[in-house]
Amino acid sequence: SLIVSWGWGRSGTLGDSTFVERNQWQGTRDIAAWLAVPAAIDFQEQNHWPDIRSRCHQLAVEARVRINQLSGIPPLSPDSSDWFAQMVSCPVPATDAKALQNTLYANYRIEVPVVDWQGQALVRTSFQAYNDTDDLDKLMLALETIL
Repeated sequence: SLIVSWGWGRSGTLGDSTFVERNQWQGTRDIAAWLAVPAAIDFQEQNHWPDIRSRCHQLAVEARVRINQLSGIPPLSPDSSDWFAQMVSCPVPATDAKALQNTLYANYRIEVPVVDWQGQALVRTSFQAYNDTDDLDKLMLALETIL
């Protein structure tokens, strides 16, 4: 592994394998994220997180429909929460995925992954609690202009 514990170079002191010896005890491990889990669970309960997840899924559904209508390219999966939740990849008729991603950021300050998958450019939209329809509208305006 890239990070090893203080067991590096010792033999048989921490376990029965070299892997265990090298990785069992990492004294510099930051456990703050694990300690924050109870507060994160409380935060989600207090803010009705199932409702937020549902709203974010609806934004993803709307993004998928609008991007597919713009591109004329069929969706990659059925329209079902079994296939996607708050993040969905949509094919677009761009020949250079990286150039599209760079243009979206440079000209519109939209940070969205655009990847090349088997010769097809995909825009991967992802929605979180802080996103709303205005964010989707901004993305759509940019895509309509560029494409």
